[in-house]
Amino acid sequence: MNKKEAYQEKFDAQLREWSAKIDELKAKADQAKAEAKIEYYEQIEALRSQTGGCANEITRAVDIRRTGMGGTQTGTGTCLG
Repeated sequence: MNKKEAYQEKFDAQLREWSAKIDELKAKADQAKAEAKIEYYEQIEALRSQTGGCANEITRAVDIRRTGMGGTQTGTGTCLG
């Protein structure tokens, strides 16, 4: 093997190493993205659940007011704080 081939082999080995490192970092980034997505979806689901319950309470309160049954307090305090 001559000097030029040795340098070429060394260069190719370095490129393979860098390529493997890039692939490793991409995998870590994808994993982090997946974990972040899971966290965001859990937060979204919690908010949907909370707002869905509040929507039901508000609808009930409006219905009670329309029919004239009940007082001014209708249980929406848990949603509206």
